[in-house]
This record gives sequence, structure tokens and C-alpha cells, in this order.
Amino acid sequence: MSNHMKISGHANAAVQVIAAAAANDRRRIHGQIDVKGEVAGLHGVCGVPVTIGLDGWRPEPLDWLNPEEIRAIQKSYCALEEHGRLLSSCFILRLLPERG
Repeated sequence: MSNHMKISGHANAAVQVIAAAAANDRRRIHGQIDVKGEVAGLHGVCGVPVTIGLDGWRPEPLDWLNPEEIRAIQKSYCALEEHGRLLSSCFILRLLPERG
């Protein structure tokens, strides 16, 4: 993906957020937010639907999904968190000086 495509993608996302807030119609958009258990019991930064208006934004519950789909999301999230921890550990170990 070219930098131009990334920049225009980010610009489009920003325009969508501004349009949603200005319209104040509580439309659903996608966002990367720091959740604290309010969406499927997840904690941390993840992509979830949010509604946005002049009074701010709030994450949307995933209440249209069945319990099996919620569990699949939670399982995927946990796997990604573990992967991130492993990568962080490997990176930190590479930064430590060798003992001789």
C-alpha cells in the first residue's frame, strides 16, 4: 500500500468522524478505542463500533451478536494480546546486553 493511499485513508476516516459529530445523529462508525470492559468484557485498545455526536462518543455494545460470536471475539482478542506480549518480551530481550 502506498503512503498516498494510507494518507487518504486516514483523511477519509477523519472526515467521517467530523461528519458524524457535526450531524449529531448518533451514527455508528468504527474506531480504535481504549475499552474498559464495556464491550464484550474487553480491556485495552481494540476496533469497535462507536456512536458519535456533539456530546461525545460511546462504544456500542455488540448485542446483535450471539454468545458464540462474542466468545470468538474474546478468544481472538486474548490471542492478539498474548502475541503482543510475546513480541514485547522478545524485543526487550534483544535490547538487554549479553552477559559474558
